[in-house]
Amino acid sequence: MRHRAGDVEPEESLGPLLLRLFLFFNACALVLVAARSDVSDIASPANQGNPGSPILLPVWGVSQEELTDSFSDRRDVFRRHGAIDIKAPWGTPVVASDDGVIHRLLESDRGGLGIYQVDPGSRRCYYYGHLARYAFGLEEGVRVSRGDVLGFVGTTGNASEDAPHLHFAAYDVEGDGNCFSGTPVNPFTLLIAN
Repeated sequence: MRHRAGDVEPEESLGPLLLRLFLFFNACALVLVAARSDVSDIASPANQGNPGSPILLPVWGVSQEELTDSFSDRRDVFRRHGAIDIKAPWGTPVVASDDGVIHRLLESDRGGLGIYQVDPGSRRCYYYGHLARYAFGLEEGVRVSRGDVLGFVGTTGNASEDAPHLHFAAYDVEGDGNCFSGTPVNPFTLLIAN
């Protein structure tokens, strides 16, 4: 086989090409998310629960009527769910329910890709689990506002491949903002407050 000047062996160009493709598709996703016509609906009363509700519904395109309270459901003999699962198509944007700071990004066997976010007063922590991926540029310590895209619905961790959803949990924490010693709060009641 004859090579011309400038030809590159496929093995040498695959890594940079995949990186460029990843960055290109990530940028396209961000442009599409920013261009969505329903972006202004994120902060609408329909997505905040009733006016007294302190948090936003964290998955675009999901209505309150579609939520199910699975907070107290048993997962096995020893533990309860302690969260709600919000079903949505794979890749649906997941947004910050409240203003705050990204406390921790992690990957675990159960929750897959997850995010812990602490509110501005370090009194409540939110957990977003089973994400397909994080939003571009998201990292620990970053300040976020209600409605900022944090990631995208997925099936990582122990989520069933055919049931993409967001595992959404809330915790009341002491003044130090330590999410891992918090008391679970039913997010369903925060989203559907009367």
